[in-house]
Amino acid sequence: MSDGPGLGLTLGAAFAGGIVQTFLVALVTVQTYIFFKANTDVHYVNKWMVFLLWTLSIIHIVCVIHFSYYYLVVAGGNILGSPVWSFRAESALEILSTNLTQILYAIRLWQLTRSTAQRLIIFSVLGCLIGLNIGLNIFVPLQISKAHGFADLLNFRYAWAVRLNFSVTSAIDFVLSIALTFNLVKSARRLEWTDSGTEVVFAYALNTGIFASIFSLTCPITYVLMPENFIFLAMRIILTGLYTNSLLAMLNARYYFQKSDLIDNLNAQTNVLLYNGRGFDRRFHASSSTSARKPTINEAGLPLFQPRGERRQVTDTIQQVEVKVTKERFHDSLEV
Repeated sequence: MSDGPGLGLTLGAAFAGGIVQTFLVALVTVQTYIFFKANTDVHYVNKWMVFLLWTLSIIHIVCVIHFSYYYLVVAGGNILGSPVWSFRAESALEILSTNLTQILYAIRLWQLTRSTAQRLIIFSVLGCLIGLNIGLNIFVPLQISKAHGFADLLNFRYAWAVRLNFSVTSAIDFVLSIALTFNLVKSARRLEWTDSGTEVVFAYALNTGIFASIFSLTCPITYVLMPENFIFLAMRIILTGLYTNSLLAMLNARYYFQKSDLIDNLNAQTNVLLYNGRGFDRRFHASSSTSARKPTINEAGLPLFQPRGERRQVTDTIQQVEVKVTKERFHDSLEV
């Protein structure tokens, strides 16, 4: 009888998580392309921020592929040796990506929260949780780096710190999601909404990161129930991709839900049809009108940096069709 969980539930689980993460990184690449394509005029800080997230995702999946290949192929499934460098790097990249996305969600929450008292309460709670999480993010990797092999990790001395770290991360996610939802609902009178209930639900989900928050619960649950295998590691690998995709989806939500506005925001053209006795001649008269409009749920409080004094205006257009037919030409056409 085998004493350990075997390769299937250790390296096999991590490898399966890497396969899912590969598809998520591909989605990150697509969303990064959409961001740069649809936001050519945004501040350079935003572009570097998105580029950094994409770069971290690429390096992260490279590390996952490397340590999976190393242990399953090169080492022939032997996990008794010291963890390879890519395994340690993967853990650090997880922490960095997670903290970065949480900070950017916190920036949006700060911009949406207008009450000083609410800011004090929410960010006092977040400050304590984030401070505790940062301490755990330093302590746990340091202890992992001292491990001499995977056997030490499967019987980790500081398992309580790992459980606490996973739980605090999930708590931060839910505080951010609930607070964002509360502030978006409170701002409903200042926002424009779509008539589609389905789009509203997806808009809330994208803008609050609730998908990633719910999935983050799988990490502490699997680690508590099955600490002797690496299923929790597979969940963490997948969660890293979900965090990045969730944040990019929030930044691109304006594009996803208001793509038709790209046409409406063009200068209006008045189509004039002139009847010449034989047919109609179409002439275009350009006219434009600009007016400020309320931001939508997908635009309010986005964590985007803008140059000071920059104000965006959205043009409203009205399509007008004018038909001019003289009485004489109309009778002439009937005679013909």
